[in-house]
Amino acid sequence: MSNKQVHLKKDTEIKTTVVYPATEKHLQKYLSRSVYLIQETGEDYKNITLPFIESQSISIQWVYNILEKKAEADRIVYENPDPINGFVLIPDFKWNQKQV
Repeated sequence: MSNKQVHLKKDTEIKTTVVYPATEKHLQKYLSRSVYLIQETGEDYKNITLPFIESQSISIQWVYNILEKKAEADRIVYENPDPINGFVLIPDFKWNQKQV
């Protein structure tokens, strides 16, 4: 085993995960995967996605709480109030809000 030093500029942030010894499960988790982009029309949402969501026994009240500013209002990064295409952007709890 050898040692290696790496020098980075002060303002550079790197996040890394080291897994040793790595099992096959670990390798599969971090290997590159195909990426899929699915475009959903309003009709698709109404006829496929929404019925599926409604059939699940999960609560999405937390989403409505954010949209109605009953929760997480202080964490809103950006909000587009457009009634058709609007959205709210809130950082993930795992994000340190420094790395982009």
